[in-house]
Amino acid sequence: MKSSQFIITMTIALFALAVWKRKEIVYTVENMMLDIRKAVDDKNVKRFLWLIRNGEGTADASGYSRLYGGGNFASFADHPRTKQTFTFNNGKTVTSTAAGAYQYLERTWDDIAGKNGLTDFTPMNQDLGAVALLKQSGALQDVIEGRFVDAIRKANKIWASLPESPYGQPTLTMAKAGAILGETLIT
Repeated sequence: MKSSQFIITMTIALFALAVWKRKEIVYTVENMMLDIRKAVDDKNVKRFLWLIRNGEGTADASGYSRLYGGGNFASFADHPRTKQTFTFNNGKTVTSTAAGAYQYLERTWDDIAGKNGLTDFTPMNQDLGAVALLKQSGALQDVIEGRFVDAIRKANKIWASLPESPYGQPTLTMAKAGAILGETLIT
C-alpha cells in the first residue's frame, strides 16, 4: 500500500514540476519579447539599426524587401528563402539567402524568429529580430548606453558590413559609422 501511495505522490510531484517548468519557459520567452519590444523604441537602438541598414545597403524605402544583390521580394509572410549567386570582382562566387533590411540569412532568421516568436517577416519583426541579435551578441546594452564602438565590435560578427568585421567583405569605416550615428567614434 505504501509503495502505491509513493508512486502516486511522485507522479503528482513530477506533474506539478512539469507544469511549473512550462510556465517558467513561457515566462522567459515573454520576458525576452518584452525586452526587445521595449528596446526597439530606444533612440540609440534606432540609430544603430539605421547604421546596420546603411552598411547592408538597405537604408531606403524598399530596404525591408531587399534580396542580397539588389532585387526585391513581394511578400512579408515569411523570409523569402531565395538563393542568389554573385561573383565578386576578385572572382570569388558567393551564394546567399540574405534578405530584408538586416540581410538575414534564412537559417539566422529561422533561429531568431523561433526563439522570439516572430511569425512573419514584416518590417517590425525584422527590427525586433535585429534587436534580438544585438542582445544575443552582447551588444544591446552597449547600444542603449551609447557605447557604439564596443557595440560595433560585438555586432560585426553578425553584420559583415560593420567596421572591423572579420569576414573580408567591404565594410563601413569607423569614421563613416560615426557620421551615420552622428557621433565621433574614438577607437
